[in-house]
Amino acid sequence: MKNNGKNQNQEKPLAFNDLSKYISKNWKIFVAGFVLAVLAGLGYLFLASPEYTIESTILIKDKEKGSDYASNAIYSDLESFKGTANIEDEVEVIASKKLMRKVLSNLSLFTSVYQKDGFKKKELYGAELPFTVTFENLDLESSARGIEYTFNALNETTFTLKDKEGSKNEFSYGQKIENEFGVFMVNKKEDKVSSLADVPKELTIIFHNPQVHTENMLKKLEVEVSSKKASTVSMAFLASSPKKGMDILNEVIKAYNQEAIEEKNEVALNTISFIDERLGLVTKELEDTEKYVEEFKRANNVTDINLDAQQYLENTTDYRNRTSELSNQIEVLSSIESYLIAQGNNNYDVVPSSLIIQDPTLSALIDRFNETQRERVRLLRNYQPSNPVILNMNSQLDALKSNILENLRNIKGQLEISRRNLQASSNQVSSRIQRLPGIERELLEINRQKSIKQEHYLYLLQKKEEASLSLATTTVANSKVIDPPSSSLKPTNPNPINTMLIAILAGLFLPIGFIVGKESLNKYITEREDVEDMTSIPILGEISRNEDGKVVAIDKSSKTPTAEQFRLIRNNIMYLTNGKNKTILVTSGMSGEGKTFFSINLAVSLALTGRKVVVLDFDLRKPALGKAIGLNGAAGITEYLQNPNLTIQSIIKSPQITENLYAIGPGTIPENPSDIMSSIRVKELIEALEAEFDHVIIDTAPVGLVADCLSLAPFAHTSAYVIRYNYTKKNQLNIINDIQLQEKLNQPLLVLNDLKLDKKEGFGYGYY
Repeated sequence: MKNNGKNQNQEKPLAFNDLSKYISKNWKIFVAGFVLAVLAGLGYLFLASPEYTIESTILIKDKEKGSDYASNAIYSDLESFKGTANIEDEVEVIASKKLMRKVLSNLSLFTSVYQKDGFKKKELYGAELPFTVTFENLDLESSARGIEYTFNALNETTFTLKDKEGSKNEFSYGQKIENEFGVFMVNKKEDKVSSLADVPKELTIIFHNPQVHTENMLKKLEVEVSSKKASTVSMAFLASSPKKGMDILNEVIKAYNQEAIEEKNEVALNTISFIDERLGLVTKELEDTEKYVEEFKRANNVTDINLDAQQYLENTTDYRNRTSELSNQIEVLSSIESYLIAQGNNNYDVVPSSLIIQDPTLSALIDRFNETQRERVRLLRNYQPSNPVILNMNSQLDALKSNILENLRNIKGQLEISRRNLQASSNQVSSRIQRLPGIERELLEINRQKSIKQEHYLYLLQKKEEASLSLATTTVANSKVIDPPSSSLKPTNPNPINTMLIAILAGLFLPIGFIVGKESLNKYITEREDVEDMTSIPILGEISRNEDGKVVAIDKSSKTPTAEQFRLIRNNIMYLTNGKNKTILVTSGMSGEGKTFFSINLAVSLALTGRKVVVLDFDLRKPALGKAIGLNGAAGITEYLQNPNLTIQSIIKSPQITENLYAIGPGTIPENPSDIMSSIRVKELIEALEAEFDHVIIDTAPVGLVADCLSLAPFAHTSAYVIRYNYTKKNQLNIINDIQLQEKLNQPLLVLNDLKLDKKEGFGYGYY
């Protein structure tokens, strides 16, 4: 049989029809839940103390707008007159535990006084109180639970307090009394306690845990920004007494402003102290910097960097010009010297004169040499070079040339010495010039640090004056009241319409949620629809719970529901298989689902029709059928499969249950059932039994645990898969769905076991 395409591996989501079915099945829970919810709503309206809404609106100084003083030039730069950093931050401050605890402490609201008013308790506040309870020492960090006393006035001077344990003590008004929260006193109001008639007979005084009470009161306070375009904050508070609520909101505003002023004063004082400390350090640093500048200038021989640099540049230019002039003179002298040396002996050309060399000796020697040379040239026109006169003149010229060269060398030496001296002076000045940028840079850095410290010093002086002025003028509130606290005319809580609407909705949806949750969390198969929704395998029939616990639930005269159900299943098998099935394989997903019970009773029901039936206990791992019908100890399937000489007739037994019914027990439990069941003698056994009997029913091991059943599947014409209500899990249907999809069993059919007839649900029966 193939899968017909139905989704078999997922649980069907809860549909409206399913919800209607679940509600109709659990209508008592639905009705009871609805009635209880409505009654709870009515009871709450009757017993709840009325609460009023007290509202107020304040304007917070905006960081851009600031206060009215911000427009004044005198105050505009002072911190105390500037707006707050962020209005959302101020909302958090207003709704903080610290501020609320301060408010409750200022108003002495860590104690409450109640008077009985029928079934309710009415809180007394303000003028209604005949006395006041004040703490001398209150432990705000106490972890003690709330303490409750019953107050009774004895006379004008004494009263009693009785705790929950019944311990009663007498005290006087104004007497110091100690409990877990500290030391307190009960002080009478003269206008209220003039006589016992003015005091209620019995009052309840409750001392609240400071931490818990602060949190509870904060839950009743709502603070929010009214508009993104405005810096206004709306506050609302729920209180049983309008006067109490208005007092709390007024104190919240007062405490908020006071805390802001104190914070600014503290900031101003801390700022002044810090600035004084910094001024001392900065003053010393300035003095040290000025001393360092003086020492630096003295060490580097500078006064004014710009003037010194200009003087050095002028000196450098002068040295360069003089050095260049000396170099020119030396060059001219070197040229004349080279010229004379190049002439050699007996070569007497005119020596060029030098106008840039202002040396009279040299000029005179050159002039004499040139004059003598010209005279020699004139005489050579009339005399031979060997003439004594000419020779004498040659001697004179040689002497003059030697004198000129010696004079040239002397002058050049002197000029070179002067040039070297000038060069050394120039190098020294250049070195000073090269050091000037570094000196200037260091001096600039020193002056920069000095300037920074001077600015820092002036800034600190300015801020000190501002802080001093702020401290002297910090009386401006951080907020401005736009709408003073006012109470609603009627109680806003509890709201009868909203309360009953919630009660009705709860009465409708809570039972539905309970029913749906119960069904959704149920992972077990509880009814036939669960199976039909998750698989397309035909259902052979349902078997009701076997209340009497007997192995055999059907006989010829039995007319119990279980017997009739087995007869119906027998007929369904005949119809579905056209009466041609010989071998029926019975299995389940796991142990305990009733496959053995079904195998025995199916075999009995078939035998009652006159058919010859044999039932086999092929669960060789944990056999139950043989034990149930009394075949223990007898040779069975194991012996037949292991012993080729053993005949089938020797293992067939008659359980004496009904005619035509025979059985083969498991025999000895083998060490490895899988190997034995793969024997070729299994086929021989089944074929031999099919030839002798009309029906062969095989009780096998659970298919969800081991594969033994699949070894026998080829020999069966029909397979019955047993499911047990409230025992088999829904996801276990995936096993048989997978088997059907892969056609591992021939003609699989489902049997639903353990049906509770009255409600089609329940759990347990005698399992075999």
